Amino acid sequence: MSQKTKIIIFIGAVLVIALFVFINLKKARGDIIEVQTDKVRRGNVTQIVSGTGKIQPEKEVKISAFVSAEIKKIHVKEGDQVKKGQLLVELDRKRYEAALDRAKSDLKAAMANLKKAKSELERSRELYAQNLLSKAELEGIEANYELAESQVDQAKANVKQVEDDLSKTRLISPIDGTVTKLNKEEGEIALGSQFQADVIMTVADLTKMEMVAEIDENDVVLVSLGDSAEIEVDALPDEVFHGVVSEIAHTATTRGRGTQEEVTNFEVKIAILDNVEKLRPGMSATVEIKTETHENVLYVPIQAITMREAKDTTSTVGR
Repeated sequence: MSQKTKIIIFIGAVLVIALFVFINLKKARGDIIEVQTDKVRRGNVTQIVSGTGKIQPEKEVKISAFVSAEIKKIHVKEGDQVKKGQLLVELDRKRYEAALDRAKSDLKAAMANLKKAKSELERSRELYAQNLLSKAELEGIEANYELAESQVDQAKANVKQVEDDLSKTRLISPIDGTVTKLNKEEGEIALGSQFQADVIMTVADLTKMEMVAEIDENDVVLVSLGDSAEIEVDALPDEVFHGVVSEIAHTATTRGRGTQEEVTNFEVKIAILDNVEKLRPGMSATVEIKTETHENVLYVPIQAITMREAKDTTSTVGR
């Protein structure tokens, strides 16, 4: 056998052995679980529940008319500061002033009719006492007097109603705050209704803000009133606002009902404790609610924890 052939055979044997070793090492490595290691430390561990939502004022009032009329004058513009009791909007008063004049005229007529009925009743009683008037006639006159009294009461009530309608043509601010939205202009018609609001403007107290967060149904049971929270606003990435849970909804809101994307959340309100000057209603935000804290305990990062099945370490010794 030539020297060259021996070298080729030797190299081939080495490659076969190397391949065999490589395959066995790869099989052995397949049973190895890679884990992250870290030091065990002592400190405080806090349970966090997170959610997303919007910023809104704690107090917000929608200003609408209770009577229908043309908007004659709007005394404020969007962004103006207003005080409680300040005049915001004036509606056309002509129709209601005319209605008040008619109601007062009707009241005068009713009172005059009552005066006449009272005088007639007094004369009829005197005639009845002298047996010059039958009892049936007297009872009829008494009924007319009571009817006249009722007409006066109705007229007075009508005057009060029309006066109330007239007063509602002047819309005033019920709170100190800021005009955050203006929906109508002078010359438009305000559709007054007690059952469906036609909002003219919105006034909100921007000095007290809150976040309305949506919390998953599995996490909301961990949240309690008074829990502290940290809020990050998308528009203010470098700032963290602190707050406390002020309200937890008792009824869930469900999206995508009956589909695979169905999600059930509960609304949780967090009152913001820091300066809210930079915040605006409708800003998107994320909250982390601290639901429970354990102090001075041993802890490791969750990434360093591995679950393994228990192995049977018992052995049988032959007799």
